[in-house]
Amino acid sequence: VIAGAIGSAFLFAVAAVIPALIATKGVCLVYLNITRGIDFAEAEANLQNGMDAVKAKAEQARERARQQMAEQQKNAQQAAAPAAPVASAEPTVSATPAALACPNCHAPITAADRFCGECGHKL
Repeated sequence: VIAGAIGSAFLFAVAAVIPALIATKGVCLVYLNITRGIDFAEAEANLQNGMDAVKAKAEQARERARQQMAEQQKNAQQAAAPAAPVASAEPTVSATPAALACPNCHAPITAADRFCGECGHKL
């Protein structure tokens, strides 16, 4: 019984391999026939030219973005300059109360926090 199973498996393997090899050879022949007249150096040069064009466009876009960002920052600074508050004669003291520290690890917290960001203690 074991010999019959081994023999059947061998015959099945041979029967499956031969069509697979024929199909592979067919694919190779089709590939060789299609690529016979192609100049790969020219195709690579065309690809490189396309990549150079894309890189140039990307660099132009980066430069436009830099100019827009600089213009926006300049406009923001100009808009913020007149709105600057006049310094008062009395210094303001902004003391943080002791309640704005975690009771467990003493990390700084805000009034809206429900848990400590450092140790996870429930506030």
